[in-house]
Amino acid sequence: MPNDDEKIDFADGLHTLAGSGDPNIKEGLALYVYMINSSMERRAFCNTDGDFLICPQLGNIDIVTEMGKIFLQPGEICVIQRGVRFCLNLGPNVKEARGYITEVWGSMWELPDLGPLGGHGLANPRDFLYPVAAIDDELHVDWKIFNKSNGQLNAIQQDHSPFDLVAWHGNVVPYKYDLTKFSSQNSTSIDHTDPSIFTVLTAKSRDPNTPLADFLWFGWV
Repeated sequence: MPNDDEKIDFADGLHTLAGSGDPNIKEGLALYVYMINSSMERRAFCNTDGDFLICPQLGNIDIVTEMGKIFLQPGEICVIQRGVRFCLNLGPNVKEARGYITEVWGSMWELPDLGPLGGHGLANPRDFLYPVAAIDDELHVDWKIFNKSNGQLNAIQQDHSPFDLVAWHGNVVPYKYDLTKFSSQNSTSIDHTDPSIFTVLTAKSRDPNTPLADFLWFGWV
């Protein structure tokens, strides 16, 4: 975690753990950890490489996106699509936060096919939550935008808020999911079933039998 005498927000506190492939050719993935003790103050982030799946481990966070706001806490996940500008801020009374991010290139996070499970089980589409459009209180102020392209960060300055949207329409929008709503499946007879029954979201690859990445949830009561 950052030292107490440091002020580290998401743009400075994002660290690469591992990766495979190349964002320039839109094929592969990367794994990150964020460790922050400060909110993004008139600073925003935009990832033009791929889609982020954010999994907080410590500390609640407030995410401001172009489509609205998302409150995220440990036990929930959030997906922010490529090209969407956002701020990742500390939640109320939170001094520091840590979490993990899986980024996919050339693919997108989606629900897995349920196969013999039928229409119910695993993650239900109705349990995913989407932001309500919200416009910034101060529009004509200076902002710094950190753009991640081909794995490199570049900063640009602009004289207005990036969060100036009063409404949106469509289905490419950030969303979150409460993992406690996941409907686990298992065998009651002789053996452990395939780990795919724990898949919350999947990102497909060129090979229809091998996903680029799976996000699995192993829960218990």
